[in-house]
Amino acid sequence: MGYATREFYEESYLLGRKPKLPLSEFDYWEQTARRFIDQFTLNRITEEILAGEDAVSISHCVCELAEFLYMNEGNENKQS
Repeated sequence: MGYATREFYEESYLLGRKPKLPLSEFDYWEQTARRFIDQFTLNRITEEILAGEDAVSISHCVCELAEFLYMNEGNENKQS
């Protein structure tokens, strides 16, 4: 069960902006972001929640986190 789809990312999240995340890699980064969110919410996001009024907010959060994780990949070992 994904929290956001590639179509949601393109049509609702980006709203015409250029993607920071290659669309071919969206599924991987969506899954990675979803795992982080599940960890921090103690797996409390259920199918009922995803079908309710919070679904769009959750999808936006996943897209934003997926972009952040993608943009920062490989930077965790760099020192300033």
